[in-house]
Amino acid sequence: MLSRIFWEKGNHAECKRFIELINDILKVLKGSRIMSRKCDICGKTPSIGHNVSHANNKTRKIWNPNLQRVRHTERGTVRHVTACTRCIRSGLVVKPA
Repeated sequence: MLSRIFWEKGNHAECKRFIELINDILKVLKGSRIMSRKCDICGKTPSIGHNVSHANNKTRKIWNPNLQRVRHTERGTVRHVTACTRCIRSGLVVKPA
């Protein structure tokens, strides 16, 4: 919205600076501690479908994977990853000793 106002007023440099500022904010938020709905190991994401009643009424339904934030050893470094329970059970997540 603000970038459009800057652009319409002919202030193109200000518009570009505003867009760069927004991109910087998004980069910071991307690295924040907001938990994603995607497994970092296998890439499992939510499944989408319908709940179907006996009367054949259909309502939207989302099945989220069971994700856990666990410590994982990778190339000698320990870091937190968001992993589904299947990856944890199958040994794809190497926990530090």
